[in-house]
Amino acid sequence: VASVFARMDVLKELPPVAAALDQQNNPLLTLLLAPLMQAWKQSDWLTLELDLEDLTLTMTVTSDGRADDGTLPTGFARSTRAADGAMPNLNVPRQIAGISFYRDLHRFYAAKDDLFPQRTSGLIFFENMMGIFFTGRDLTEEVLAELHPEVRMVIAQQEYPAEIGTPDPQLPGVAFVFRMKRPDQFSLVVEEAWQKALGLINFTRGQQAEPGLILDKPTHAGVKYTLAAFLPPEKSDRAPAETRFNFQPALAMLDGHLILSSTDALARDLIDALQQETKAGAVPVAGNHSIAQLNGSSLASIVRANRETLIRQNMVEKGHSREQAEAEIGMLAAVVGSIGRLQIAAGGDQAEQLTIELELDLQP
Repeated sequence: VASVFARMDVLKELPPVAAALDQQNNPLLTLLLAPLMQAWKQSDWLTLELDLEDLTLTMTVTSDGRADDGTLPTGFARSTRAADGAMPNLNVPRQIAGISFYRDLHRFYAAKDDLFPQRTSGLIFFENMMGIFFTGRDLTEEVLAELHPEVRMVIAQQEYPAEIGTPDPQLPGVAFVFRMKRPDQFSLVVEEAWQKALGLINFTRGQQAEPGLILDKPTHAGVKYTLAAFLPPEKSDRAPAETRFNFQPALAMLDGHLILSSTDALARDLIDALQQETKAGAVPVAGNHSIAQLNGSSLASIVRANRETLIRQNMVEKGHSREQAEAEIGMLAAVVGSIGRLQIAAGGDQAEQLTIELELDLQP
């Protein structure tokens, strides 16, 4: 066991630390890290404790900065009720990572002028597109206000059907899970917005003489959902398949939950996971506003599957020889593969605490 004590007034004088604590120009980082950054800005000191037991390393970072009581603009990441918090992570087959947040998106966007006063071109584009997809509805009061402060993301490795082949590169599936306050009314609004987005994608691809997505309404475990997919390539022996076959956008809604997935298989797995969660009566992890988990073996599998692509990219971007690129990518795969399991939790009632637990897998 080891402990380190640091004075935050000294650390905050360092330009890299000062820049890291100021995320006003990045809405995404503000959404993800605001509760930690706010607490550390207010801190006079910070402690780091390390504990190594067998092959599990636990690091706990605690600051004296008082956790946001919900009155500040960053209060979108906290509830005034002690029992509230991020929901447990969902688990699906071939999972690489899971992330769960307590984030009041309505409150977050309502405070955007205070949180990130500089309106970037990316933010303006996002608002314009949301206005199109949601038929001019107010993004803050008529869209985000319809969601509970439960935001979950799941990343999982894909398995590709034989009629499509294996794309190059192989991209993992990514999905977001929300919970609606009024699913009977808001589900229709989301369905319309989703189909508008797919229509825009097809229109853009059509202008470039590229294949478009075909809509379908399959059913899984009693849940009918919306799926968009490309037709299989004409030649089944084509290797590798085009990158577009990494995507089969899917929208599913069940028991008040809203699933936005980049792949059909992940949407189905999440339908199963949510039905199991509902039966089990899962409750929030009280006090924690952020929870994350990583499966190192699954991540290493993705690195190995994309080895040739990563080697070529390394040679182009860094000017390395093939031997140098192979060695660097091999080292990356080895390092990632040594991570058996990584878990992160952040929260706290009085003081902000960040806990990172790393379980190593050093088997040859």
